[in-house]
Amino acid sequence: VAMAIASDFYGEQRRGLALGIIGAVTEAGGVIGPLYGALIVQQFGWQYIFYLNVPIVIVLMIVAWRLIPSGTRLHEGIDWIGAVLLGLALTCLSLGLAQQGTDLGPTPANAPAPQNNPISIGLAIIFLIAFVLVERKVRWPVVDLTLFKRLPFSATSLVSLLVGAALIIAMADIPIFVDTVLQRPVLDSGLALLRLTAMIPVGALLGGWLCSRISCRFTA
Repeated sequence: VAMAIASDFYGEQRRGLALGIIGAVTEAGGVIGPLYGALIVQQFGWQYIFYLNVPIVIVLMIVAWRLIPSGTRLHEGIDWIGAVLLGLALTCLSLGLAQQGTDLGPTPANAPAPQNNPISIGLAIIFLIAFVLVERKVRWPVVDLTLFKRLPFSATSLVSLLVGAALIIAMADIPIFVDTVLQRPVLDSGLALLRLTAMIPVGALLGGWLCSRISCRFTA
């Protein structure tokens, strides 16, 4: 949402810097989040991590409502069907990969349980196919599939996917490794992640500044 707002309210010359600031603030949360999260878990328990988000979100909603100016309202519809199908596909995919699987056949007592849920993954594929079919026909799609015919768009999307996947894998596995293998305190997990994420906000801000000063192609 923040990136969409920045693209709407800032011109081409300032857009790169605005997106860089947003990226820096976002990644700064990834830097300090593991630290204060580890402190909260260590002092109160992991349940309070979820309660902490509620007042923060309420305050940010009020601030955004008061400070963000009204933009030009486009006379376009909203693809509610496509949005629902995409949401269902992503939800089923997440549940299918995260939950313990359901074996459709007889399973011996000493056999290990499957590591994913094939029913949820199958539903995710069905919803994704339905989403693609809907997006090809609606007037105002949620995702304009014709954009993927452009090589720069497809290439940058793939790079973003791979970089994001690598970062998330590291941020998920490092705390588990520190806790279970090294058997260190929870705070040490946050400090270990700090070494990985400390320079990401700096790179995001510097990249946005270079895009506004030179060019996004040269910066990339």
